[in-house]
Amino acid sequence: MNVSRRIASLERAFDEIEGSHRSGPGRDHAEFRAFVRGVLRAIVHIRREPIDSPPWKYRTSMLHNFEPFTLGQYVVALSVTEHPDEAEARRLLKSTDEGLVHLADSVVRRIKGASASGT
Repeated sequence: MNVSRRIASLERAFDEIEGSHRSGPGRDHAEFRAFVRGVLRAIVHIRREPIDSPPWKYRTSMLHNFEPFTLGQYVVALSVTEHPDEAEARRLLKSTDEGLVHLADSVVRRIKGASASGT
């Protein structure tokens, strides 16, 4: 499946999120698209960890300096790449923005669901 169709699929999943979860970040399609674009960038950043050199290399300590929106993107990226830092990122996000936790979880479920179904 191409990237545009995957993003469209994620947007449809976002529309299914209960209204109570849509009061914070990610409440409109433009913001949701920005979130997903950031997730894709974060995945690339994490996957390049073995070959990048400082200051561009991904490091766990970066998580503590991210704004909540970016941290939410990294929670998704760390989850889908099965990186050991996911738990730390998730803990940090829960302490800052519960709405972003719900958004991140819904994106992770959608990505993992799309991967499992081969779409």
